[in-house]
Amino acid sequence: MSQDRLRTAILGLNDKGQQLLEAAGETCLFDIVAVADADAELAERIAHRYEAAAFDDFRQLVIQNQLDVLLAAAPTYLCDEHMRAAMKKKCNILKLNPPAIDFEQTAELVRLAKSEKVRFVAANSHRFRPGFCKLTDYLESKDTKDIHLITAVNHLPTSSEHTERQRWLSDPQLAGGGVLLRNCYELFDLIVRSFGIPQQVYCVNTNQAPDKQQRLSITEDTAVVAMRFSDTLVASLIASRVFGPPTQTLRMHSENEFLSASGASLTVCDNQGNIIEQFESGTSESESTAKMLENFAQNLLLPDKNEAAGEESITLNSMAVIEAAYLSGRTAMSEEPARILDMVKK
Repeated sequence: MSQDRLRTAILGLNDKGQQLLEAAGETCLFDIVAVADADAELAERIAHRYEAAAFDDFRQLVIQNQLDVLLAAAPTYLCDEHMRAAMKKKCNILKLNPPAIDFEQTAELVRLAKSEKVRFVAANSHRFRPGFCKLTDYLESKDTKDIHLITAVNHLPTSSEHTERQRWLSDPQLAGGGVLLRNCYELFDLIVRSFGIPQQVYCVNTNQAPDKQQRLSITEDTAVVAMRFSDTLVASLIASRVFGPPTQTLRMHSENEFLSASGASLTVCDNQGNIIEQFESGTSESESTAKMLENFAQNLLLPDKNEAAGEESITLNSMAVIEAAYLSGRTAMSEEPARILDMVKK
């Protein structure tokens, strides 16, 4: 692309969508030309701010605009067909996490993007959070074969996320999953980037429904996932959205060191608890989102100087691990993400 700014539109103006749009505008790399939301009044108000066209129909936004980038912030079940239509018009997609409702749908979208020679990228700002960046840099400077245990924790109290307007979040057919898919995609992504996919995944999950029959028809609130990467490396992830305080951490243990990372910090200790290295940052989530958007834009505007780092492959790997976890939850047996990834090759 030879232009300095990318013609950009957004589908969905929920809170996260508005935050994404605001960060895109602040980078000066995106020319916001259209916005869409089912709430026509909200769309008009946001469009006025950016001197953009407003739509309350996602299909019309895609039809009436020739875009470089489509920011997909609406639930996947509402924007899936419109993302596909946009890609067929040679438009790149940046999708708020999760990238799709399951592995199969993700693979279809990645396959379509490849055939149309456009990008389909998950908007993972966690990768640009300073604490997790420091963790990645630290791991790259060490021999990760020394790591023998990874523990990930994601706790968040039940919030206004589950309003009447968003009851679809409890519907497995619409949401695809609960706390694992919708709140832990970023943690799976961070683990997969550094260690690849596990050989085996075992998962148990539950929710707060009072009876077993109802539990089968709503998404999980709590999950425990065990992962075996090799004979010398195992990992666990514990997630819940029914109690707090909010916590999201990655911890890694080796023979001589213990690493603890969050979005804002990294602490490295020896196994006696003595601090070897400590990092704290006041960088906000919005700043990390802006860095993620800048990286995405530069990959499109200057591909020769900013090579895309296999994002679509990592997205497929992460979704394969999540798919294996959900399959394990149904079969009560360990499952292999590699077998799920084989679906892409067929």
